[in-house]
Amino acid sequence: MLKLVLVSLYFMQISCAIVPEWGQCGGIGYFGDTTCVSGTTCSYNNDNLWRCERFDYGFKVSVRQILDCNNRDFLIRGVNSANADWDNYRRFYARNSLKSISELGANTVRIQWRMDTTGGLTITDLENTIKEAIRNKLVVIVQLHDGTGSSDTSKLSRMAQWFASYIHVFQKYRRFLMINIANEWGTAGTTAEVWRDAYISAISTIRRSGWKGILIIDAPNKGENASAVFSYGLNLISHDRSQGGNGNIVFSVHVYSGWSSIYTNINNALHSTYTYNRKDITWLIGHLSDKNLINPNCQWVNNDYSSIMTYSQNNRIGYLGSYWAGSGHSIDCNQSLAPLNLISGDQILEETWLKSKTSDLTVWGNRLFTTPSFGIQATSKKGSFFP
Repeated sequence: MLKLVLVSLYFMQISCAIVPEWGQCGGIGYFGDTTCVSGTTCSYNNDNLWRCERFDYGFKVSVRQILDCNNRDFLIRGVNSANADWDNYRRFYARNSLKSISELGANTVRIQWRMDTTGGLTITDLENTIKEAIRNKLVVIVQLHDGTGSSDTSKLSRMAQWFASYIHVFQKYRRFLMINIANEWGTAGTTAEVWRDAYISAISTIRRSGWKGILIIDAPNKGENASAVFSYGLNLISHDRSQGGNGNIVFSVHVYSGWSSIYTNINNALHSTYTYNRKDITWLIGHLSDKNLINPNCQWVNNDYSSIMTYSQNNRIGYLGSYWAGSGHSIDCNQSLAPLNLISGDQILEETWLKSKTSDLTVWGNRLFTTPSFGIQATSKKGSFFP
C-alpha cells in the first residue's frame, strides 16, 4: 500500500513540473506539462507545437525598421481584410479568403475587428482567424474599427482597455502578431496635441497588461495628418519606453484625397513624410488604394499609387492595400465602394472571396499585386519564422 502511494506521489510530481523556456507546453496530441517557467508563456508555433517563449519574443522596432523574432528585417506587404463585417452570422467569408490572399503573394493581413461585434462573433472567432492566417504564413495585424472617424477620447480608451482585457489571447500569437490600437481614430478637427495625449493613455493601458510587442498607431484625420506624427511621434515613442515597451511603436499613414495628384505633389508629400525616418520614426502605409471617393462632390479621384509603391520599396516602407473584398457602400454619396476591392465579383457570394488567380483581380488588385518591381508579388517575402 505504501509503495502504491509513493508511486502515485511520484507521478503527481512529474505532472506538475514547470516547463522551461523553449520547452513544449501544448499541441495536438500533447499530454505533458503546460505550466511555463516564470517570464514565459505558452505560445503558438503551429497546430502541433506550443512552446514556452519570453514575453518579448516577437516583432520589434530597430533603427526605423521592423525586425521579426529572428532579428531579421520584415517588410510589410499585405492587404486589409473586413473580418468583423463579413465573418459574422457564421459566414466567415473573410477568414476563408486568407489562403487566397497568401497564395497571391501577400505576407501580412490587417484584420478588421470590433469591440461591439454583430452576428454572433466572439473572441474565439478572432483567435481562430489569427490561427488560420498563421497557417497560411501571413503575419497578423489586429485593428479595432469602432473608433473610425471618432474624436471621442473615451472611445479610444475603451479600445485600449479591450486589447488589455484580451491580452492573454494575443500573447499566445505574439511571434506572428502586431496590435493596431484603433483604425483612423481622430477627425479633421482633432488637434495633434489631443491625439498625442489620448495615445499616451492608450499606450500605458496596453503596456500595463504585459504586451511588449509592436503597437501601430494611426495618424489623426482618418490617418492622413502625418504632421501630427512628425510633431509628436518621438514623444509617444519616449513614453512607450517609459512603460516598458522599448519604443516598439509604428505609425500608420492612410492614403486618401490628401495624396491625390490633383491636390498635392506626391513626390513632395512622400519626401516630407519620409523625414520621419530621419527622426527615428518607423511608419507604414496602412491603407493604400489607387482611387478614392471624395466628398462633398462624390467624385472618384485617382491616387498616384505607382509613385507611392515605388517610394515605399526604395525606402523600405511597408504598405497594406484595401480591401480584399467587402469595401461596402458610401452613405454620404450613395455609391458602392466596390472599385476599392482587390478581387472581382459579387462580394455577397463566398466564391468571390475564395478566388486566387491573378486573372481574378480587379484593376486595383492587379496594380497592387502585379506592378513590376514594386508590387506585392515582386517585393513580398514571407516571415523567416514560418517553416
